[in-house]
Amino acid sequence: MNGSSLSSDQSSLDIIIPVFNGAEYLRETHKQLTSVLISITENYRIIFVDDGSSDGSNSVMKEISAADPCSGWIRLEHNFGQQPATVSGIRQGRGVPVLTMDDDLQHPPELIPDMLKLLGLGYDAVFAVKGINEKRAFGSRMRDLFFSAITTSGSVKVSSYRLLGKNAVNKLLDIDGDEFYISAEVLRDNKLKASNVYYTGTELRGRRGRYSVLSRLMLFAGLLSKYTFRNNRTSAGNITSGSVQCKIADKGGFLC
Repeated sequence: MNGSSLSSDQSSLDIIIPVFNGAEYLRETHKQLTSVLISITENYRIIFVDDGSSDGSNSVMKEISAADPCSGWIRLEHNFGQQPATVSGIRQGRGVPVLTMDDDLQHPPELIPDMLKLLGLGYDAVFAVKGINEKRAFGSRMRDLFFSAITTSGSVKVSSYRLLGKNAVNKLLDIDGDEFYISAEVLRDNKLKASNVYYTGTELRGRRGRYSVLSRLMLFAGLLSKYTFRNNRTSAGNITSGSVQCKIADKGGFLC
């Protein structure tokens, strides 16, 4: 499906990349991503969200944005976490569809045309995950168990590499809390259609996971409590007094 373009109802594409100490990967991530995007559309925007990095990531973002008019950056006041940082980037975007991906070469950009094609067929969200027969990390297996407990979406697997259509993006824009999981917000009431694209290869192109087994267990235990035992909630805002509108310290590129 290489060479696929945006459909008639996909006028532009926003790519949101939350960044935490990813300076050494950002240039190559940008290079690989743009090499795919230019074959799809000229109407795309890449938004890097610096989530409290301490390794010079923001300087690299500024460098990239100075050279690429399709790239912009946001620097948050401190580390809010990947989920709120991602939604903060979505709020700075201009519409749909929205692609979210990691900052460290874990997610192959060459899957984007396949993801766009599925979205054009009527799906609300498309998740790119390793193939069924591929070795999956402990955190991915934990995530699968978590989603099997909160949704009836069948065999759909989730990841932070996702393409979101209008209905899914609107769900996220309605969040007013700071304790939530993006994919759970999209799928938890089973009203939206989701699908997968798969990729192979067990070697990580980027860094290893940043979370310990214990921290992942604690994360998913907390999420399970929020999304199952409080199943009468309508949004994350009903279980927390925080705000997903993370405080932005600075921003640049086309966002200014």
